[in-house]
Amino acid sequence: MDFQAIDIVRQAEKEADQLIEQARISARDARSQAVADAKAKTDEVLEAARIKAKQLEDVAIKVGQEEARPILEASRQRSEQLLAVADEKLSAAAEMIVERILG
Repeated sequence: MDFQAIDIVRQAEKEADQLIEQARISARDARSQAVADAKAKTDEVLEAARIKAKQLEDVAIKVGQEEARPILEASRQRSEQLLAVADEKLSAAAEMIVERILG
């Protein structure tokens, strides 16, 4: 082989090495970008899930409050009735005691 042919082969090897290095860099960059994209998508999905969970929680609280309202109102009315009966009986008992003492 003459020197010119050797130089052409060396130049081709050098270019091949450069292409391989560029391919490695491109592959590394593509991998890094894919990881970053996956993380961003994961964060986006998690945030959407958090928002949906909060909305469901708010709905559940509202439904619970609406269902509890009539029960609480009925309990309040019943306790007022019981207090009124207790007051009547207390008044009647007090009158009986006063009658016996004065009586």
